Amino acid sequence: MLKSHKKIRSQTFLLFSDEKVSQYSKIVKSVISLITSMGFIPAGLYTLHEYNKQQQNRREDRTLELHAKQFEEPLSAIHSDLNFVFSHPNVKPQDVNIEEIKKYNFEFRKDIDKFKKMMILLEYYEGVAKCVKIKNCEENTTKALFKEDVRNFIVWFSPLLCDLRKKSLEPDIASDLEEFVKPKNPLCNKDNSYGK
Repeated sequence: MLKSHKKIRSQTFLLFSDEKVSQYSKIVKSVISLITSMGFIPAGLYTLHEYNKQQQNRREDRTLELHAKQFEEPLSAIHSDLNFVFSHPNVKPQDVNIEEIKKYNFEFRKDIDKFKKMMILLEYYEGVAKCVKIKNCEENTTKALFKEDVRNFIVWFSPLLCDLRKKSLEPDIASDLEEFVKPKNPLCNKDNSYGK
């Protein structure tokens, strides 16, 4: 019995020789490595999903901040002072008499206070358009909140904006607004004049 026990023991020892242990060790390490890497993939995807969700929330928050800003001073007062522009919602350029628009813009050129207010509003709307352009604001929400106001602003102030392009050192003034609204016809002619 002692001999058979020694024989079994020697066979067991052969079963776990250094060579075989090394092979088993490699297999175990490979399996552990595979399981670990399979765990990293879902974790990475989840992290990416959470990051995108946070970025989307940040863009939506920024959009809502910009929208709330128009109800604060000085933009709130400017909106009420320039009520004529915003009391014509959904104005279509083809429905507006060009001479009426030119007359309205001529009055702005004479009234420095109104002109300054229009420039503040232009700056505000350009900021909104740039926010979308650089993907700092959520595009669909921003367009839903601002597109009509920006379009009406462009319709009513086109002659003045074209004149500013022509006379200023900023030939691309209001170009971000055009890109934001994407009107069928360009804001100004190629020579930055207004009209057909």
